[in-house]
Order: sequence, then structure tokens, then C-alpha cells
Amino acid sequence: MAAKQWLHRALAYLAWAGLLVGGLWLLLLSREVFVSVFAVLYAGGPSWLRWRVSFLEKVFLLAAALLWMAFMILSEAYLETGVREGHLGHHVARLAGPELLAVGTADLSLLLLQHGAVWLRWLILGIEFAAGGLLVWWAWFAEHGKSPRLRSSTGP
Repeated sequence: MAAKQWLHRALAYLAWAGLLVGGLWLLLLSREVFVSVFAVLYAGGPSWLRWRVSFLEKVFLLAAALLWMAFMILSEAYLETGVREGHLGHHVARLAGPELLAVGTADLSLLLLQHGAVWLRWLILGIEFAAGGLLVWWAWFAEHGKSPRLRSSTGP
């Protein structure tokens, strides 16, 4: 029993490290989206706007880093709860699914802002959204105990 508990705890920390890297990737992508939005809005504007954008970018990065740190602390405790309850996979899915969807959304925003049309980026976006959606679906399925489906208007 102790060996199984040790294995689950090791898997939890491995998943936590993956969530940590995914959170950092989301932080970097969201910063790039933030700067790209201001670059589009203030293109050709006065030079003092660059200083304002630089300041806002630093404030955004600080706030996002604090949110990332809070997410890491809370996710470690949540995964530890998953180990104790024996539902580690569902807890990982509840955290990784929305994170992957957020990364996909930031990546899509960046793609649209930069007018990119490389097919590989679209493939990566599809994988991010598909994997995130499947993880969210699996977490929902694990919580409610039945497959999510649309209600039929003709049946009970």
C-alpha cells in the first residue's frame, strides 16, 4: 500500500511540474498578446505612449506572475487531495483542461494579431483545444458520473 501511495505522490508531482511549465507558457503567451494588442492600437503614435505601454506591460507581468504563483500553490494542495482521495487523474484533468484551453485561446489571439497563416500553428491550436476540451469533458464526466450530452426535447 505504501508503494502505491508513493507512486501516486510521484505522479502528482510530475503532473504538478507539467502544470507549472504550462502556466509559465501561458504567462509568456499572454504577455506577448498584451504587448501585441498595444502595438496594434498605438502603431505610429507619439513616443510617450511607448513608455506607458512599457509600464503597463511590467504591471501586467507582475500581476500575472503573482496569479501564476497562487495557482501553483493551490494546485499542489489540490493534487495532494487527489492523491489522498484516490482521484488523482480527475484532479489533474480539472486543472490541465482549463489551462490548455487558456493557452489555446492566447495562442489563437496571438495568431490573429500577427496575421500568421502557417499550417503548423493551426495544427498546434487544434491539438491544444482538442486536448483541453477532452480533459474538461473527462473532469465533468468524473464529477457527475455520467456522460455529458444534450437533453432530448422529445424524450424524458
